[in-house]
Amino acid sequence: MVNELRTKKMLARNVEITIKSSDFKTVVRQQKINKTSSYQEILKAVLKIFEDNYKGNYDVRMTAVQVGDLTKESEETQISLFDIESGALENKKNDINQIIDNINKKYGKDIIGYSKV
Repeated sequence: MVNELRTKKMLARNVEITIKSSDFKTVVRQQKINKTSSYQEILKAVLKIFEDNYKGNYDVRMTAVQVGDLTKESEETQISLFDIESGALENKKNDINQIIDNINKKYGKDIIGYSKV
């Protein structure tokens, strides 16, 4: 999903997670995020939503994640006067993500990626 966002040069502003229990009850939650196509930022939002809404009192049958409120990367974004360093860091993350995408495209899906904690 995130690779497709970057390939299409899109940014997401919304993350949604669906949790379905073994008795087919469904919980759907979403969260607004800063515009991003970063795997790390989207994963952080997904984990936060999941941890806030799953209390461990039922078995999980299925989870689904989707992003929304998409915009083109080329559309202007307002830069914060107080967060100049963040812009440089975001550019570095985007460069790393692009390198990972290029390696996976050349040598096969999931050849390289982020470590799992």
